[in-house]
Amino acid sequence: MQNLWQEMLRSFRRSPFVCLVIVFTVAAGVAINTATLSLAYAMLYRPLPFPQLDRLVQMQAVQVGRDHTDPNNQVTGESWLNHLDYRAGLKSFARHGLYWSQSFTWATGGEPRQLAGAGVNDEFFPALGLAPRLGRFPTTEEINARAKVAVISYSLWQREFAGAADVLGRTLSLNDASYEIVGVLPPRASLPLLADLWVPLDPVGMHTLRSYKAVSFLGRLQPGVTLEQAQEELQSLADLLAVQHPVQNKDWRPWLYSLVGQQLSGNERTAVTLQIASLLLLMMATFNMGALIYAQAAQRSQETAVRLALGAAPQRLVRLALAETLSLVIPGVVLGLVAAWVAVPFLSELSPNAALSYFLRELTVRPEVALTSGVLALALGALAALLPASQHLNVNVALAMRESTRGGGLSPRVLRLQRLLVQAQLGITAVLLTGATLLGLSYHRLLTADQGFQTAGRFAATFTLPQSRYAAPAKVHQLARDVQERISRTPGFHRAAVSSNLPVGDSNWVSLFGTLPRDAAEMKLEAMQYARVSEEYLATLGLRLMKGRNFTADDRTGTQLVAIVSESLARRLWPDRDALGQLLIRRRDTEETRMLVVGVVADLKVGGARTPATPFVLIPIQQTLPAFNLTVVAHSSLGEAATVETIKQAVWASDAGLPIISSGSLKDRIDATAAIEGFQTRVLATLGGLALLITLMGISGLVLRVVTAREVEFSVRQALGATPLEIARMLVLEQLRLILAGVVAGTLFAWAIAQAVDLPLFGITASSPLPYALTIVAMAALSLVSLAWPVIRAARTAPARMLRA
Repeated sequence: MQNLWQEMLRSFRRSPFVCLVIVFTVAAGVAINTATLSLAYAMLYRPLPFPQLDRLVQMQAVQVGRDHTDPNNQVTGESWLNHLDYRAGLKSFARHGLYWSQSFTWATGGEPRQLAGAGVNDEFFPALGLAPRLGRFPTTEEINARAKVAVISYSLWQREFAGAADVLGRTLSLNDASYEIVGVLPPRASLPLLADLWVPLDPVGMHTLRSYKAVSFLGRLQPGVTLEQAQEELQSLADLLAVQHPVQNKDWRPWLYSLVGQQLSGNERTAVTLQIASLLLLMMATFNMGALIYAQAAQRSQETAVRLALGAAPQRLVRLALAETLSLVIPGVVLGLVAAWVAVPFLSELSPNAALSYFLRELTVRPEVALTSGVLALALGALAALLPASQHLNVNVALAMRESTRGGGLSPRVLRLQRLLVQAQLGITAVLLTGATLLGLSYHRLLTADQGFQTAGRFAATFTLPQSRYAAPAKVHQLARDVQERISRTPGFHRAAVSSNLPVGDSNWVSLFGTLPRDAAEMKLEAMQYARVSEEYLATLGLRLMKGRNFTADDRTGTQLVAIVSESLARRLWPDRDALGQLLIRRRDTEETRMLVVGVVADLKVGGARTPATPFVLIPIQQTLPAFNLTVVAHSSLGEAATVETIKQAVWASDAGLPIISSGSLKDRIDATAAIEGFQTRVLATLGGLALLITLMGISGLVLRVVTAREVEFSVRQALGATPLEIARMLVLEQLRLILAGVVAGTLFAWAIAQAVDLPLFGITASSPLPYALTIVAMAALSLVSLAWPVIRAARTAPARMLRA
C-alpha cells in the first residue's frame, strides 16, 4: 500500500495535468452515466405503488373507421349511461372504477386558487388496490349520496399542510361548498390524473347524456384475463349498445389500453436515448483514459527497462502499473458518484411534461444504479489500463536502453495505438454531437413551423367558472363581454377575445357534426373539434378568413345560429360544393342543432406542428351554452408579465372569486407541444458537449505527451534550420489529419445509425448534409484550439538546452 501511494504521488508530481484529466474524465463519465441510468430507471423500471400493475387498464372512445392508436382520434372518456351498461355486462373486470376530470376553485382567503381533481365512483380506489396513507377512502354510501368529502394527494398534503397529522377533518372551500378531508393518498399514487383532489362523482346534468363522452374508466382485470380477452368482451357489448342506441353509439367503439403504457407513452424513446448516449460517453471516457495511460506508460518505457535490468520482476511492474491506474480511477468513480448523488434530485425539475414529472418525483440515486455505474466504470478503467500495463512484459531492455541514450521518443507501434484510441473517442463524440445537431435542427423547425395562427405578442389566461354562480348562459355571456371590453380599452393592447379553448395547450372540445345528405336519408356524423369564441377571435389569433364573414355582435342568442369552419372540414363535408350558406348539423344525444356556415378559415394545426391540419368548427360564444372554463387571449405589445396581469385584473374586476388556472404566452404553449423533443435535444447536446470537452482535454494532454517525447527531435530540427513556426505548422498538420480522420469516421457512423433508426425528426431528414457538416467543422475548429498549448510548447523548445541534456 505504501508503494501504491508512492507511485500515485509520483505520477501526480510528474504529470499533474494528465492525472487530473484522467480523474476528471472518469468522474464525468460516472456522474453522467449514473444520472442518466437514474432517469431511465425512474421512467421505465421504478415500480409504481399499485399492486399487480399489469392488470390496470383504461378505456378510450374512437370513432368507427378511424385509427384507434392515433391520439388525434381518441376521446378519453365514455358516457355515464354507457358505463352503467358496461359495468352490468362485463365479466372481465374485478373492479369498474370511474372518474370525471374536473377542476376546483379553492378559496383560501387570498387569491383564489385552482386544484386539479376528479369525481370518482365507489370502485375507483379499490380498482387501484391502494390503502390510504392517512385516514380512509369515501364509503359506497358517501359516494352514492354525493357527500361533501375529499381525499387529497400526498403532494398536496405536504405542500399545503406541511404533512400535518391533524389534516383529517379539516375542511376545504371548493366551488363554494365545504368538503371534509377524510383521507390522504400514498406518495406517487395520483395516477391516472396527476391530480390533487378526489370527491364523489356526481353524474347529473350533462353526465346523463349518452353521447357526452366525459367519464373515464379505470378497471382492474380479473386474475387470468388478458387485455385482448377483455377487449373482445367489451367489443361485443359495444356492438349491442350500438343496436340499442344507434344515434349515440353506432359511430363509436371503446378501446382498452394499459394504464402504465399510456402514462409512459412517448417517454420510452427518451429513456433509451439517455441510456445509449450515456454508455457512449462512458466508452469515450474509457478510450480517452486509455490513450493517456498508454502514452504515459510508453514514455516511461526507459524507466521500465532500467528496473528490469536491475532485477525487477515483470509481474510486479504490471501490478504496480495497474494499481497506479486504479488509484486514479477509484477517486474518479467516487467523485462521480458524489456528483451524481448531489445533482440527480434536481433533474426532475427539468422534466418537459406533467406525465414525466410524475415518474421523476423524489428522484434519487438508487444503490443498485450507483453500484452498476461504479462497477462498470472500474471494469472499463481496468480494461483501459490492462494493455499499457502488459507492455511491461514485452519490454526490450537493450532497445529501450539504446533509445534512452539517443534521447528516446515514441515507437511507431505506440503512436499507431494512441492514434486509434484518439480517433475512437473523436468518433463517439461525433456521433453524440451529430445526434444532438439533428435533433436540435428538428426542434427549431418544429417550434418555428407555420401552424395557422400567430404567436408573436399573443398571451392568454384561463379561468374557471363555478357552476353554482354561472349556470345561466346570459351571465357567462355578460362576463365574457365585460372582460373583453376592459382589456380592449387598455393602452398597449391591440385586440382581445374570449374563447372556450385555444388551438394549442388546451383540451379541445369534441362534438358530432355533419351535413344534410342530398341523396341518402341517413345523415353521416363525425367527431370534430370545436371552440366557442367571441367575434374578435380570428383577428386576435391572426387566423386567415378565406371566404365569407367573421362573427359579429349580432350573432347572439335568439338569432340564426351560425358557424365558421376550417378548409379541411369544408372539403370533407362539401367536396363538390361551396361551404358558404350550407347547413352544418350538430348532434348532442338526441338533440339536433342546425347552423348556417357564414365563413371558412385557413386550416390550423391543433396540438402542435407534428399534427395534421385538424378539421374544426368555430361557434359564437353568445349563441352557445356556457363552458366551465373561459380563456382570454390578447394581442399586446406590453410583454408577458404586464399583459397577463392586465388580463387577471380585468377578470377579477368582474368577479374577484374567479381563479386563474393558467397564464402565459402562446409561444410557451407551442414550446410545450415539443417538450419531449426539447428535452431529448438538451440532454443529448449536454452529453455531446461534455464528451467534446473531455475529448479536447484528452487530445491536449496526449499531444503534450507527444511533444515531451519528441523534444529532442524538435531541437535537432531547429538546430538544422527549422523555425518555431515551421515546427508548429508541422505538428498542427499531423494532428489535424488525425483529428479529421476520427471526426469524419464518427460522422459517417452517425449517418449510418440515423439511416437505420427512426429518429423523431421534423422538417429535416437524416440524410440532410447540414448537421454532419456542422459537426465536422465545429469539432475540427475546437480540436485545433485544444492544440494551442502543446503547439506553443513545441515551438518553444530550446535546442541548446535539450542537446546539452
